[in-house]
Amino acid sequence: MLHKLQLGWSLVCDVAAVLLIVLWVRSYWAYEIASFRSFPHNITLGASKGVAFVNYARSSLDSKELVKQGWEYTPQLPTDLHKPLVFSYGDHLLVITPIWLALIVIAIPAIAPGAVYAAKRINPPSAH
Repeated sequence: MLHKLQLGWSLVCDVAAVLLIVLWVRSYWAYEIASFRSFPHNITLGASKGVAFVNYARSSLDSKELVKQGWEYTPQLPTDLHKPLVFSYGDHLLVITPIWLALIVIAIPAIAPGAVYAAKRINPPSAH
């Protein structure tokens, strides 16, 4: 059962890695922003020139009527984002990271179960 769980987790990470590679390549041709707004939460995801960002902010009570609720997608021309690995707190949280770093973070759990399984097959535990 554990082996099937490891294979499933590895498959999910593999699909996420492929999607990140596609996002990485596309980010050099378009600056894409996906926003989700549900009062009082605003979540924005975007990528441009090999850098991705996630922004979370809370809306004030005054802006409830002004903000359209739901998902919104906005493609633009590529632009340079701020310095990578920026974490900003206060009334919002902003994380900016190179896409290659996110790809490495996702690739490690995708590769690890297969590597452990292969190592066990090459060097099976000896019974004493």
